[in-house]
Amino acid sequence: MDIYDVFISYAHEDEEIAKSLADMLSKLGLEVWIDELKLKIGDSISQKIWEAIKKSKYGVVVLSRYYLKKKWPIEELKLLFNLQLSTGQKMILPIWHGIDKKEIEDTFPFLMDIKALSTEKYSLSAIAKEIYNVVNSI
Repeated sequence: MDIYDVFISYAHEDEEIAKSLADMLSKLGLEVWIDELKLKIGDSISQKIWEAIKKSKYGVVVLSRYYLKKKWPIEELKLLFNLQLSTGQKMILPIWHGIDKKEIEDTFPFLMDIKALSTEKYSLSAIAKEIYNVVNSI
């Protein structure tokens, strides 16, 4: 059974940043699950995503305006949040991408209690290093 350090949840409009982050995290030695690299033709998307989330230590959530309007990313966030609630373990590592506090507060107020990093304030490299440090502090 594969175990992943991080599952990356994102809207496909943010694919470039998600794939870049996945690449940086992989180069740092983390096991990363991202749909573009793990899903194969014919796979049940919902089943594979649920399995990957259950097998992941953390869910990196790239929150953007696109994310807040899409069905799949919101379902992934719900799964991550429910797993976090049921286990009592920190799972969600939010990355704000082109979004502000008000938009998060209006859409997912529960995320306001979780420290996030913003791509406007931090480089992707710095974000990747912070994620790496969190994963390796277990």
